[in-house]
Amino acid sequence: FEEGFANGSLGRFGAKISLGGKGVTEGGKLTAIRDISSLNIRIPRNIDCVSKSLARDVYGNGKSVLIAGKVCSGKTTFLRALAAKCDEPITVVDEKGELDFGDDALGENADILAYIPKKTALSLAVKGLSPKYIAFDEVIDFSVVEEAKSYGINVLATTFGEGDDVIAKYGKLFDKLIYLE
Repeated sequence: FEEGFANGSLGRFGAKISLGGKGVTEGGKLTAIRDISSLNIRIPRNIDCVSKSLARDVYGNGKSVLIAGKVCSGKTTFLRALAAKCDEPITVVDEKGELDFGDDALGENADILAYIPKKTALSLAVKGLSPKYIAFDEVIDFSVVEEAKSYGINVLATTFGEGDDVIAKYGKLFDKLIYLE
């Protein structure tokens, strides 16, 4: 609980509560938020917006896919729907508790690693889960994508950004780029 809010938000079963206020840092790392001035509550809904055939078109035959867009453009919802339709073993890295609703909606092929940093989750997946795909939400440090691909794992990922900017920065890491407005 405290660790989640120290990062600015707390997620559980897809819902997310984010705080605004004054940050408290220690050694350059955010440790708490005090004098809370605002609260944002996001309540997700599971939207089955992807058919099996669309999923195969998007990432079939071992493709890595980046989904980019602005805040609240549906990146996480689309990633969740793609992961749920995966016919191959997939590890879903749910670092902030926004992908797994706890209702098996991610499908029978999904192994979920929740509340674990992306790099640590990748290591756990490689050592014990043997995924063909790995899903990461809100990637900022793309070295985790490079590492996953070096192990032969295909990546489904989301990031913040707009069209040409995203293509210029990350286009070489992915087989497909999808921009949501």
